[in-house]
Amino acid sequence: MMTTTRPPTRRHTLVVQLNDRPGALYRAIGLIRRRDYNVSSLVVGPTDGSGTSCMVLVVEAANVHQIVQQLSRLIDVLQVAELPQENALLDQFADAMRQFDFPVLPSSNAQELVR
Repeated sequence: MMTTTRPPTRRHTLVVQLNDRPGALYRAIGLIRRRDYNVSSLVVGPTDGSGTSCMVLVVEAANVHQIVQQLSRLIDVLQVAELPQENALLDQFADAMRQFDFPVLPSSNAQELVR
């Protein structure tokens, strides 16, 4: 019997800017769900721009090239980018929280938040 081995998965952080319209988020997440990728984290919120939202998601996959390509083809998706590493995302969240006076560890200790 032949067994197929899947390539090892790793976490990829994607930032997606999309139009704030009914069904836009559902279509974007549905695309990922239909391809059987695991979404381990999802944050969505409005941006400063009029009528747009920003979605930050962490996807567990061997390669996200196909996800990025297919998301960028959706009508309501304006921009898709993969962040180079998760620690960069944690530092960005920590900086945003500091602007609103939330208690946060110093930027250099952002990795401690994950542990």
